[in-house]
Amino acid sequence: MNRSPNYFSGKLQQAGRFHRCVIRYLVLFNLLLLTSAAVAQEFSFNQLTLKDGLASNKVHSVWQDAKGFLWIGTDDGLQRYDGYNFFTPRLQAAANLPVKGVEQVMGDKKGRMFIRMKNEIGIFDGGTFVYKETPLRLAPSLLQGREVRLETDARGNVYVLVNTLTWLYFNEKTGVFEEAAAPFQLPYNWQVRKVVEDTVTGRYWIAGLKGLAYYDIAHKQIYSKGNNPGAHKLLDAGLTHLAEFYIDSKRRHWILNWDKEQQFYCFDEKQNRFTADTAGYGHFYKDGYFEVHRITEVADKKIIVAYGFNNLFYKKEGSFIAAPNHLENTYSIQYGEVNQVFQDREKIIWLATDYGLYNSMLNLHNNTHMVLPRDEPANITGLLEQANGDILVGTWGKGLRSRNAGMDGPGSLPPLPTTDGRYQMIWDFCEQPGSGNVWIGCQEGRLMIYEPAAKKYHLLIPPQFSNSTIRRIDRDSTGNIWLGLNNGSLFKWDAKTPLSNPRFIECYKVIGRVIDMYVDHGGLLWLSTHSSGTIVFDPVLNKEVARYTKNSKHTRLSSDETTTAIQINDS
Repeated sequence: MNRSPNYFSGKLQQAGRFHRCVIRYLVLFNLLLLTSAAVAQEFSFNQLTLKDGLASNKVHSVWQDAKGFLWIGTDDGLQRYDGYNFFTPRLQAAANLPVKGVEQVMGDKKGRMFIRMKNEIGIFDGGTFVYKETPLRLAPSLLQGREVRLETDARGNVYVLVNTLTWLYFNEKTGVFEEAAAPFQLPYNWQVRKVVEDTVTGRYWIAGLKGLAYYDIAHKQIYSKGNNPGAHKLLDAGLTHLAEFYIDSKRRHWILNWDKEQQFYCFDEKQNRFTADTAGYGHFYKDGYFEVHRITEVADKKIIVAYGFNNLFYKKEGSFIAAPNHLENTYSIQYGEVNQVFQDREKIIWLATDYGLYNSMLNLHNNTHMVLPRDEPANITGLLEQANGDILVGTWGKGLRSRNAGMDGPGSLPPLPTTDGRYQMIWDFCEQPGSGNVWIGCQEGRLMIYEPAAKKYHLLIPPQFSNSTIRRIDRDSTGNIWLGLNNGSLFKWDAKTPLSNPRFIECYKVIGRVIDMYVDHGGLLWLSTHSSGTIVFDPVLNKEVARYTKNSKHTRLSSDETTTAIQINDS
């Protein structure tokens, strides 16, 4: 039975080449939704929750390792996310992770993963799943009742900040965190809450309940309001009860002062004065009481984000804006607390909240949202960037649409010259190298070939397809086009034959539907099927060379129904 697709195809084709990586971020598809009207520019969020495999909707921390995996700290322990699935290491036999919630995940300059579970801290090996506790060398009486946090300095060293007391650096020889390994001794009476290393001035800024001070590395001296021979205006301001301190790339110093209520300051070092850059902050959030816990910089250092309990502020230019905190639609955000804002190497922003894990591009200039009108329901099945920069969007229900390279107007796609609605039901497409022709698989055996050079379509109903839906189209290394059908047939179009007289050869037949098709680096076709497992087909030998099912001898699958295959390097 031919069914409407209710998922994204997961293929992003750029100039006819497939781009796949270890973390295939589906946020790109969630942010590129088609519209025939105006293109709105606003932030859009994609939410991951328990139903997606998250261990707990209360997410505390996010970190990305060298391989590209995301490591997530939740109330129900540590998880790894690869863009498809969440993996829970403590469920593995080799793992010795404590059964505790993970409140912080952080990496150091050596790529080691440090995790914090309340006041217990350790190093977890993401390859072997072995955990080793790294004790805190401090009197239990001093730790009692105090929060500890993992922090990193400018050189990538991980240290522990014991709230309102001191800091402990990791001693490589002993494997413990201790005061003796720290660059200098923090004054206990300063009741320190944040330390920021400033490599530009050679200072460590010390923010605490007693106020603001800095340690001068060259002179090995701490300066404060009472000891300020350089008459630094920021020290002279005499701010106390400091909860947060952050220096951005423009040399603005962001300060959160909390005595009886929250107060926010911005000191511009270049202007040597306090500025109005904190405009837009309110003493009370429109949804009630709020607390700002952290300030950071994201989106290539273009956006300042402040977040915490019941608030998420962002500032690109002008005043701060409060992000709406309610699920207005599928791409909005809701939270009680934002625990961390993290930007990965692909420039995607991840938000750890008590309503799950969100991601967003958070960049107004590069984040274009195109939304299908609600009265015209359709599913987006694929995206393709043509050689001229136009973006083709395949939909099931509204056919093929296009936008120009600037995403601010329609592309050069001509109208479809048919009233047959089955050509509007697109399952997959593939760009042919050289010619740039786009092969488009549709419902009930309909096949479109679009020639951009001539701006014309070839509308075909090959009798060999027996009116079976063309679910997947791909090309091999020689340019031949392969088509996987709903009835299990695998057809080939030889690149040497002309479009005016296309010839399709049935090369293989599986029991059940062809769900997905992937060409690996060696040119082999991997067929994911509805009931025959995953089949490896050699297009040169024209035969099956391997099959993986739930009954395979060596590599067993959990089910004979497979949805996709992808080649990665997990070494």
